[in-house]
Amino acid sequence: MLHVRDYAFRPGGPIFRLLRALRDRRVDILLTTSWNHARRRRVERLARLQWRLRRTGDHRITFLAANEAEHVHFRRAGLPTLHVNNSAFVDESIFRPLPGRQVRFDAVYDARLSRFKRHELAAEVPNLALVTYLHDRKVNPDHRTAIAPIVSRAHVFNGDPFSDAYRTLTPEEVNHAINQCGVGLALSREEGAMLASMQYLLAGLPVVSTPSEGGRDDFYHPDYVRIVDTTSRAVAEAVSDLRHCKVAPEEIRARTLERVWEHRERLFRCVDEIYASRSCDRKFAAQWPSLFVNRLLADELDPTAGILATIERAHAR
Repeated sequence: MLHVRDYAFRPGGPIFRLLRALRDRRVDILLTTSWNHARRRRVERLARLQWRLRRTGDHRITFLAANEAEHVHFRRAGLPTLHVNNSAFVDESIFRPLPGRQVRFDAVYDARLSRFKRHELAAEVPNLALVTYLHDRKVNPDHRTAIAPIVSRAHVFNGDPFSDAYRTLTPEEVNHAINQCGVGLALSREEGAMLASMQYLLAGLPVVSTPSEGGRDDFYHPDYVRIVDTTSRAVAEAVSDLRHCKVAPEEIRARTLERVWEHRERLFRCVDEIYASRSCDRKFAAQWPSLFVNRLLADELDPTAGILATIERAHAR
């Protein structure tokens, strides 16, 4: 059984070689979407992938939908699907409220410096902090010019992203950073489930979000989340409001974890059904603590190449 994200199936990816090498074996695949797929053309691409895998061997795929909209689209297309949001795999042992936390900043935006993240909507937040990421360590020049005033006046936890001072933070450092902030920001119109949004909630931060597609609102509650118009004024006003949120950080975290475990338990039941179909006497819930992988380190721990090498060595004997 494999759990992969959709971009593992990019053209030329090693997973296709792996599945061809296993064409005489049944392989059950759980696929997580990395971007909003509540669109007909995107679902059609997944349907073509399913068709291709069926031609490769006895490979069965279940699509893990990030939200109910994706779930409906997948079902209508006849795809095997389960509503399991990707953010349910964020590591709650890392992201948590820290004892004696001191709030130094009104709000934090943990987001890569890409246009779709819409940093400009944070322009009126008075005491702003950022955790930044650079895609391929570069930013489009026009976009850099547009967001430079926001970056220059904010406190950037991982250093000036336009200089050699920039560095990537560890997950533990990110948690320490966001614990110094009163509110988390989620400002994109469309993406995937937005892991940073889940990190805020697990750390006990209330959230200001714009209307969005992709699944992050699966875990939102109006007691500690404001979904506002897409203007910098609306964002700043909501931050001012939520800085005095009456819901304690520990309660935000606890209520979020209740929803997280609803998604995980759906996954457990799905895997148990796969086990039963293969006459395997196991319970996935019992395996979960040893199999769980920190979602933010998953790329570094991708086992596909190693698995493939092992299979190819076995075939060579």
